[in-house]
Amino acid sequence: MMQRRGGGKFRGGNRYNYYSDRFQSEHDDRSGGNKTEIKRVTFKTGRHINNRNINDNKLKAFLDDEDMVGELTQGEGSQRLSGEFKRGGTNFRNRRNRKGSPIPGRHVGGSGKLIQHPMGWYQVTIQHGAKYEKNIVLKLLLDGVSPSIFIPNYFKADMDTKLVNFFVDDYEVAQKIMRLDRKIELPDGFQIMIRVRGCVPQTKLDATVKERMKNAMVKRYNQATKALDLTKFHADPDLTETFCALSRPPIMSAAIDIIAENIPDLEALNLNDNKLNMLDHLKGIASKLSHLKILYLGNNKIFMLNSLDSLRGLPLVELFLDGNPFRKRVRDQANYVSELRKKFPKLLKLDGAELGPTIGFDVADEPSKQLPPWKAAYLCDPSGSELVQKFLEQYFILYDSDNRQQLLEAYHEQAIFSLTATNNQHYTPEEKLHAYWKVGRNLHHPRGFDYRLHSIKRGKLNVVALLTELPPSRHDPQSFAVDLTVFTPQLVVLTVTGLFKERNSNPRQEYTRAFQRTMVIVPNNGGFCIKNELLHVNNASQSQARNAFKGPVATSPQMTSPSSLPTTPQQAVSAPDDATKMQMIQAMSQQSNMNIEWSRKCLEETSWDFQRAIFVFSELFKQNKIPPEAFVK
Repeated sequence: MMQRRGGGKFRGGNRYNYYSDRFQSEHDDRSGGNKTEIKRVTFKTGRHINNRNINDNKLKAFLDDEDMVGELTQGEGSQRLSGEFKRGGTNFRNRRNRKGSPIPGRHVGGSGKLIQHPMGWYQVTIQHGAKYEKNIVLKLLLDGVSPSIFIPNYFKADMDTKLVNFFVDDYEVAQKIMRLDRKIELPDGFQIMIRVRGCVPQTKLDATVKERMKNAMVKRYNQATKALDLTKFHADPDLTETFCALSRPPIMSAAIDIIAENIPDLEALNLNDNKLNMLDHLKGIASKLSHLKILYLGNNKIFMLNSLDSLRGLPLVELFLDGNPFRKRVRDQANYVSELRKKFPKLLKLDGAELGPTIGFDVADEPSKQLPPWKAAYLCDPSGSELVQKFLEQYFILYDSDNRQQLLEAYHEQAIFSLTATNNQHYTPEEKLHAYWKVGRNLHHPRGFDYRLHSIKRGKLNVVALLTELPPSRHDPQSFAVDLTVFTPQLVVLTVTGLFKERNSNPRQEYTRAFQRTMVIVPNNGGFCIKNELLHVNNASQSQARNAFKGPVATSPQMTSPSSLPTTPQQAVSAPDDATKMQMIQAMSQQSNMNIEWSRKCLEETSWDFQRAIFVFSELFKQNKIPPEAFVK
């Protein structure tokens, strides 16, 4: 039996409660309690191999657990355990730790070396500090680190645990404070017990915090120069109660949003001394602050030059980067300037030094040289709008019907058709395109020459048979975009893209797909038919699925065309001659089983559009709206 130093005892439990265990095990008469109690540790020899007695060296190893070199793992950005030693040429990792013992802590207090935190923040914890006035404790610490000074950021005294916590943002100061552990005497004779660790303060970003940030920015904005100075923003007097470090992505994103909302024409922004180490959260700043020309990022913690890729698109003419770790690795100044000018072509001033003008062609700045605006539809010949719109309207009405056999008339006798499908990896198995894969012809998934040859469908019977195998569909005409690339009396080439749903009795299983169809259309028997077609199907994106079928119901694809389009019918869509009309009447009579008179009447009412007439007949026949005399021959 032996008494442990300081009246403490070995404590088991969670290693992340190390600070609590360490502090509570320290002997301190301020805590009260029974001071005559003797803490004991018993070593049982029966637990050792061959009942051998523990020699002096082993006993010392057990008692000195807390002195083993290690690092703490606790909270965001804290230090990690890395203790490892060798014995007899073999690596042993953490062999000295008995089960349930706390993690050693030489690096978090006393005279050890504090591990430098990448974010530059350090938490100072003082045991029993809440029992004393704030000014007394801070004055003793300031005297101890003199001539250095520090600001106790986010000071908090917990009267339940009697702990005082605050943060400092200077590594050298944090190191000095750590070395004051048990070396400063309080007025009542007790010594200050201090622990220091690398840790980033936490904050809750809410409307109140955003309002404080906005008020702090107001006094930092120079309206005359359109410049905003956010240097060391976290140390602003208006933000002393809240951790608002721009190095935290949510804080930086909120700051950019506030600036974009209130100062959209900002031209200069100073972000010096904000401990920025990543700039990924600045992606999109070019679209929000499109007028920003001057940017200061000095004295931060940017380790890689490539981090500035997030700022591409900003029209910067001046950039300041001195004081960042990557600058120490720059050996070739000319290459350094060249790399930055690739990211910011208009750069004229770097790190306070003037640069020579760049050699380039700024045609994008000339209004007369800008690219034309995009259009929802491209028409190589505006006169083809009417024909294309009518053809696609009829085609998709038949395609979405319960009987796709009616599409036989839409394809040429020697039609050629192929299908491809691409599935995004993040979709569930139910959403995948199995129905399209098994008949698809994706060349990235070779299955042999015979299969690739077989997957090309030739002849309208084979084409329509394949289309019939595909899942029932319901297209969204409001999503259609049509490009008409060729339009002549002998040949029409168009591409239509859009969205559709796979019809299902269970609405939850009506998956939204995106499609692209490229069609080569030729005249045939007074009408038009598809000679060659390529269909591509893929999963709709989340935004596409959300916006699908949101517009008003329409029966035809929406094709934007100028108001000056000619209204007179063109030769390609003119009414057939008498001989062609008679052939159409006879064909209509054969397919519908109606007599000649009613077949003529049906064609006349559909403007001699044979495919439309067949569709109208089918719909009216299903509704029993065709009189019996129409079938009397």
